[in-house]
Amino acid sequence: MSVHISVVIATYNQMERLRLALCGLACQRFPKECFEVIVVDDGCTDGTDVMLTAEYPEVHVQDQVTELYTAHPDSPIGFLGFYPHNSAVPRQAFLDVGGFAAHIPFSEGWDLAYRLQAAGVLPGFVREALTYHLYHYHEFSNPSKFKDEQRKRVAGISYMSHHNNNPKLWLIELWRAGIWPDPFIPEELILRDLLHFHQCYQQITPSEIAEIEALLTRHPLWNIHRTA
Repeated sequence: MSVHISVVIATYNQMERLRLALCGLACQRFPKECFEVIVVDDGCTDGTDVMLTAEYPEVHVQDQVTELYTAHPDSPIGFLGFYPHNSAVPRQAFLDVGGFAAHIPFSEGWDLAYRLQAAGVLPGFVREALTYHLYHYHEFSNPSKFKDEQRKRVAGISYMSHHNNNPKLWLIELWRAGIWPDPFIPEELILRDLLHFHQCYQQITPSEIAEIEALLTRHPLWNIHRTA
């Protein structure tokens, strides 16, 4: 029998919850040879990789950033592997590109990394350099506040696209839709992982990206206005 279904689970430091999800999948009555499970490891530091190897060796583990840097060390989207809470950059290079943008509402680390890469400061990735990030509090249990957070996130990409004069940066939202499903983004536009993102970024035409930008700026939940 052939695989008919791919179950993709994105995770970051949620080992016990992931174990429960995988246990539930393992107990399905649907034939195991008809579906596969793919775990997207977003840089977990809580032992998730050890647990998966020991308890679920049949699960495909995908570390997107490592795969991107291994396959395309000079990828134009390498800046997406930049984590401001665990990154280092020469002081002069930081100053030369203008440092962090003061007015960007979200994704300021990616914006800085994009400008650094455009200036020739190429990214490097050290998987062994662990970090523990105390994330900002987000009241996602409140639907209206959750939507506000979504708008801030998308406004950050709008800012990056406009201020860096690169509409292809809107593809970030199609990649995010592969991690956090969005019913308003057509399935055929979703970027499965960073390797798919890299390929699309290299091949997409100006007319295609213009259509995508028009689609995203009309998203019914985002109410996007370009940041001046």
